[in-house]
Amino acid sequence: MKYIVTCLLSFIALYPIKSQHVGEIQMTDCFLDDCGWVEKSSAVEFGFITVPEDYQKPDGRLIKVAFSIIKARVENPKGDAIIYFQGGWGVPSVYGTKGFMRTYPLVDRDIILFDYRGTGFSEPALCTSYGTETYQDIIDNLSYEEFKELQIKRLSQCLDTLEIQQIDFLQYGSANEMRDIRMLMDELAYDSYNLFGISYGTRRILDLLRLSDQKVRSVILDSNCPIGSEEAFMGNVSLYYYNVITQIMSDCANDEQCKLRFPDLKEKFEAFLGELEEKPLYLKSEDSDIYLNAAEINAILHQLLYSRYYYGDFPILLESLINRETVPLSSILARMKSAVLSQSNGVGLINFVIDWNVYKQEIQTQYDDFVNSEKKNYEIIDLYLPYFLQDDRFTVDSLNAVPLISEVPALIISGSYDPITPPHLGEFVHSNFKNSFYYNFPKEGHGPIKTSAGEDLMRQFFDQPGTEPNDSILQALGSNEITFTTAYYKNHKIISLVTGLTQKLNLWLIVALGFIIIVSFVNTVKAVIKVILRKDVSSPLIKLSSILIFLFIFALGYFIYLTTLHEGPLLLFGLVSESKFLFFLVPLIIVFTAIATVKKLKQKDISWWNYVSIGSYALFIIVIFWFQLFPNF
Repeated sequence: MKYIVTCLLSFIALYPIKSQHVGEIQMTDCFLDDCGWVEKSSAVEFGFITVPEDYQKPDGRLIKVAFSIIKARVENPKGDAIIYFQGGWGVPSVYGTKGFMRTYPLVDRDIILFDYRGTGFSEPALCTSYGTETYQDIIDNLSYEEFKELQIKRLSQCLDTLEIQQIDFLQYGSANEMRDIRMLMDELAYDSYNLFGISYGTRRILDLLRLSDQKVRSVILDSNCPIGSEEAFMGNVSLYYYNVITQIMSDCANDEQCKLRFPDLKEKFEAFLGELEEKPLYLKSEDSDIYLNAAEINAILHQLLYSRYYYGDFPILLESLINRETVPLSSILARMKSAVLSQSNGVGLINFVIDWNVYKQEIQTQYDDFVNSEKKNYEIIDLYLPYFLQDDRFTVDSLNAVPLISEVPALIISGSYDPITPPHLGEFVHSNFKNSFYYNFPKEGHGPIKTSAGEDLMRQFFDQPGTEPNDSILQALGSNEITFTTAYYKNHKIISLVTGLTQKLNLWLIVALGFIIIVSFVNTVKAVIKVILRKDVSSPLIKLSSILIFLFIFALGYFIYLTTLHEGPLLLFGLVSESKFLFFLVPLIIVFTAIATVKKLKQKDISWWNYVSIGSYALFIIVIFWFQLFPNF
């Protein structure tokens, strides 16, 4: 019954498309979930282009590809536009238009974002419930073998559903995705385009250039996924992760302070991974119980290794895992949940299988070699690989084993600590672009174009694609050594305090702290005025307690701010080491407030304000104990 309803809904959604024509562009109002910000800006446009599902049957079923255009925000914009190619398999990008507009460093050209056919706001969207189901599988108490069996079943059901809907899933691979974008390039009113892709977006650009390089002014390929390389690297993803995480642990071991603070880190972490088969890591979230096996822990760490931002604090994270301290990991997992839900769909599977089917035997060998080696505990979960290795529904496209050769000017970038597309893949792509410039960023992860040095190279290259950029900012990094955090104030509750105030907007916490701050501030001002006027200070212990409380809260906010400026996720674990002394005030404040309260309550005549002050002390102590704001010993 569920399949029948899904089928009917699919036909209803597709019916109006029949009235459109191939290549027709419809500009529309904003169709994002949140369009309030768009109404305040004239710098964004939205639309759809109608394309054939099967390019061999232009008179057959038509589908829509969604796109947005972020208009240049300068008085005299450049005439050539930038098209951004999202990474990942089946990951849409239009939903991120607002964030892209805020963070993308170039404002002198129009930027085009789009959702690959079958994803995001493109119509139809394929197997959109897969992300929710997969996340539930991840957090359930399953072994990796059980997880793989479920994934094979879920993905088979996805393809079954598409067949019932009479959607030809073989038409939703990278080649047709790029035919869509080639048509969009022809129909939009730009004379030329610059193509910019990160990760699997680089693979899509190679597919587009294979179709045609007309109107292509330049390309930037960051963290490369090549076509036709000698290494069919999809079976080596766990190996790439192993190489980077063990290198960072080795860097720690070669740093005297890090080695002293985190002795035998690699051995302890590997022992922890070995324990997870019998005793998964248990976390309690707001809405579910979560159980994580070794492959799932590795997958989370693998994602964090994409960004150098985490490297300096990675030993702290590994130590917290080894000690089964789950609060930091809970915060990290909560951030990753939305990515799994929004970025996993049927197109991801289709792209994976179609693009790599020609290398199935090599990928199977790579995978078997890894899981049968001493590195096997470092295996990471892969959503599509289990299905791919047993698939018999997709055909092989031998063109996917043929490298692309191009003379289009290209800027090609790698990060030496990239855990999924290591530098040798970028070097291979560089060898096939005759007019290219290649840069390997030392000890950077996935997508180093987002660094200040990367943005500088991008600006220069887009302005003059045929001229080698000045890489002085990159050269100034030298070996780009990692600064490891070895001293800090340890308190896993700090992140709960911060998110309660800034993200969750916890009403009781906001009211309680507001009340405490107001009362302590008033008492502080009263005391200061009386001192200035040389008058006797009534209730001196109450005033002193309020002054200490006010100073403590002010200093706590300052150290939270300092920690957010720290290059790394230290806030998940506590605060910068400079804050340690602050928490030695807490026992003193508790003693003073207790004495002041007892003395006041013994008096017969207590003013209403003294009752208010005593109430603020009680709330302060509750906050202290709730968030465990005590000194480290």
